[in-house]
Amino acid sequence: MNKVRFEQSDALGLLTLANPPLNLFDEELITDLRAVVDQAKQLPLRALLVRADGNDCGRPGGLHGRGT
Repeated sequence: MNKVRFEQSDALGLLTLANPPLNLFDEELITDLRAVVDQAKQLPLRALLVRADGNDCGRPGGLHGRGT
């Protein structure tokens, strides 16, 4: 999980897109995101905050040919 970080603070999960400056949604980021969400589902969280390193909180990129 190089492009997504996960932390927990009590009942709050903190998911950070960690691929600045644009946090492009490529295959690796999506794989990392799925792994973090699976991890978060196993915890007694009340909320999951999604944030990003840098100024952009994700944008499509690198997914050509996937119909997205």
